[in-house]
Amino acid sequence: MLWVAATFALYWFQLSGGWRFDDFHHLLFLSQHSTFEYIYSPEAIRLQSGAHYTPFNILTYDLAHRFFPLTQPFAFYGLHLILIGLAASSLFAALSQRLPVESAALGAGIFLLGFPIAGMSGQLMVDHYIIGFIFAGLFLYYYERSENNRTNLILSIVFYFLACTAKELFIPLIAIITIDPRQSKQQKIRLTLAYITALAIYLALRTSMIGQFIGGYNGKLTSPLHTTLQKIFTGIYNYFTTDLSAITLGVITLGVMAHVILLITRRYGSWAALFLMAGVVAIVITPLIPVADQVGSHAPTEIRFISMVWWLFSIISAVSISYAAKQFGKKAAIIYGIIILSSVAWHTKTYIDHSPLSSINKQFDAYSQYAINRDNCHLIDDMGWSSALADLQTAICPDQPHPMVAPLEIIKIRSKTGDAICAYQNGHITQINTIQQPAVCDSNKPLSVKINFNGSHISFEFTSDDNGDSWYYLEVPDQYLLKIDNNFTAPWPNHN
Repeated sequence: MLWVAATFALYWFQLSGGWRFDDFHHLLFLSQHSTFEYIYSPEAIRLQSGAHYTPFNILTYDLAHRFFPLTQPFAFYGLHLILIGLAASSLFAALSQRLPVESAALGAGIFLLGFPIAGMSGQLMVDHYIIGFIFAGLFLYYYERSENNRTNLILSIVFYFLACTAKELFIPLIAIITIDPRQSKQQKIRLTLAYITALAIYLALRTSMIGQFIGGYNGKLTSPLHTTLQKIFTGIYNYFTTDLSAITLGVITLGVMAHVILLITRRYGSWAALFLMAGVVAIVITPLIPVADQVGSHAPTEIRFISMVWWLFSIISAVSISYAAKQFGKKAAIIYGIIILSSVAWHTKTYIDHSPLSSINKQFDAYSQYAINRDNCHLIDDMGWSSALADLQTAICPDQPHPMVAPLEIIKIRSKTGDAICAYQNGHITQINTIQQPAVCDSNKPLSVKINFNGSHISFEFTSDDNGDSWYYLEVPDQYLLKIDNNFTAPWPNHN
C-alpha cells in the first residue's frame, strides 16, 4: 500500500483529468458489447483492435464502469494510479528477493518517478501496459524463488504468460532466463523451454483471436531493418538529449550501465557481460521494431513505447546501488541512489512542465467536459477529433441526438439558423457565434476515391482537382465526419 500511496502523492493531479486519446473509442466499444467479449470473442476483439489481442486494455474500463458512470472519469484515474502503484510494488518485491531492501526501494522509486511513468500517469489507455508491468514484476519475483520449488516456477511461467497477454512488449522478457549468469547451460535450456511453452500457447491464442500471426498496426516492417533500428536508437537518444536535465540523466544512465557491466565481467567473465548486454538490447529493441516511427521525443503521445527501457533501467540501477554498498559501504550507496533519484526527479519535473502532452491533455479535458455537460452547441473541430468525440457522446448518452463536431465550413452548411457554434479557446469550450444563414455547398467538384484492403488494413487514395486540399472528410451517417488524409491507413477487422 505504501507504493500506491506514493503514486497518489506524486500524480494526484491526474485525478482531475478527462477522457483522452483512445478512451473515446474504448468507451464506445464497452457500451456496445456484452460482458467480457473482449476476452473470448474474435469478432469483438477485431472490432476493438484489429492489430492486437490485449484484453486487459478494456478490462480496467469495464471494472471501473461497474461502480462509476462515464460522467466521473476521476474514478477511472483513481484505479489507474492504483495499478501504477501495484506495478512499483511488484518490482520492489522482485528486487528485494536478491537485493537489500534499500536498493530494491530505490529501484522501484526510480521506476515510479521516471518520466515515462509520469507521462503514462495521465493516459488511461495504457492500463494494459501498467498491468503488464505488474505481471512482469511477479514473473521476476517467482522466478527468483523458483530454485528447487516447482510451484514458484509454475507461477513465474503463468505471470509471464499474463504479461504477454497484457501487451506484446513483454514477450522478450524470456531473454532474462537465457542471459542469467547464475544459471548453468543445462538449467537455462530447461527453463527456457518451459517459458517457450507458455509463449507458444500465447501466440496460438493471439493468432486465433486476431486472425493473423504478426498483427500490429502495420502488419510488416515499413522500412528496411537497418533503417528501423536506426530510428529506434535515434528516438531513444533524443529522449535523453532534449535539455540539460535529460543530458544529465543520460550521462548517469550510461554510468550505471557501465558499472553493472563491469561488475558482471569481474564476477562471471566477459562472455556473461556480453550476453547480458545483448539480452537487454533484445528486450528493449524487439517490441519497438513495428513502431519505430513513433519512438522518440518527436512523438510525445507515444511515451509508453519506451516504458520497458525505463523498467530495465530501474532494475539495473538497483543492482548498481546494491553493489556500490558492498564496495563503498551502505551510506555511500544510499547517497549514490539518491543522486540517481534526484536526477530522475529533475528530468521528470522538466518533462511534465514542457512536454506537449500537457497542452494536448488540457484540450482533451475540455472536449471531454463538453461531452459530459451535453452542451447543445456545434463544436468546431480543428484537430480531426470528430469521430472520437462522437464515440464519447454516444457512450455517455447513447439514446440522445448530439450536436455536430466538424470543421467550421461543414457546420455552416449542415446547421440551421440560430444554432450555436462553440470552439476551444484558452483551455475551455466557449460559444463564439450563432448561425445567421446556412451556407450553400458547391458539390460539383469531381472527387474519386480508391479503397484498398490487404486482409488486415484499409487505406484510401483520393484524386481531386483541388490539389491544395490534403484533408478529406468521410461521413458516417448520423454519427460523425472522419477526417483523413490521402495516406490514411488503419487496421480493419477481417471477419472471414
